[in-house]
Amino acid sequence: MGIWTDELDKTWLEELVHQAVVLGKKSNSGFKKGTLS
Repeated sequence: MGIWTDELDKTWLEELVHQAVVLGKKSNSGFKKGTLS
């Protein structure tokens, strides 16, 4: 159970970071485009 929980937390954190990076890039590029235009 402990191992499963550690693996689950690790996978969840990596997925969370990945989504945060992708969303961050999208919002940043969108913000820059909106600011330039």
